[in-house]
Amino acid sequence: MKIRSSTLFLFLLCSISLLGQVKTELTRILRANNFIQFEHYTDSLLKCEDRIDFQMVINRDLAPGFKELIFRFYARDSSSNKKTYWVTLLASKTQIAYYEINELNMIEQKDKRKRNLTSLIEHKDKILYSKFIDSFKRIFGVKPKESELFREQGIELGGCGYAGKVSKNQKRFNRWIRHKKKNKVLRYLKSPNSERQVSAIRGLYMMQKMGKNLRLSQKELQMINYVKNKSGTIFFCSGCTFGREEIKESTKSYKF
Repeated sequence: MKIRSSTLFLFLLCSISLLGQVKTELTRILRANNFIQFEHYTDSLLKCEDRIDFQMVINRDLAPGFKELIFRFYARDSSSNKKTYWVTLLASKTQIAYYEINELNMIEQKDKRKRNLTSLIEHKDKILYSKFIDSFKRIFGVKPKESELFREQGIELGGCGYAGKVSKNQKRFNRWIRHKKKNKVLRYLKSPNSERQVSAIRGLYMMQKMGKNLRLSQKELQMINYVKNKSGTIFFCSGCTFGREEIKESTKSYKF
């Protein structure tokens, strides 16, 4: 399918019936499975700042030739009606292997605001998705856990939040390091979630520095080196500080 000109994109995006147009045009592009066309579309979203608030949440490597993306956008029509969409994608350099469009709403739950996603459209290109699985397995030796895709799980560099509370998962991970549970730490390295992968590299490095007589196979070193050279960012938290950092920057000091 030919890529439409940016002029036509802008006409569609910035028209009076913006909410319907965005949803319709986005659906059409995703169904075409053309990632290059999708990139042109998201570029044009940024040019409608008065009508659309667009944010790329995640754009990072998953496996050789494949990446995961999350973006959200808020759109208003001429009556100031507002809707928020949350879109997840798994793509090769030119094609989209999987996508889901959700409507996002925040709900109050026990004095906390929780994100609630209502799936509107979901599609998987089975052939291309199987190629992603094969690519992931060639590096990490296992199939990726689908439940760990498209997650914004920050790395805890200490207790998070005002009280500095350490989560149950982080406490468990810290125990693995103290008790030399290398194979359990490697579970995180084999996760498709980049935050878990970087946590694993950090944990293995800590075990090495603590004199745990850490031995890594060539395959394990290959996995580590692949993660260290991934493009994209990870989320982290330390006390009341929350942010993101390039994967390469976050792992550059860990030598094996």
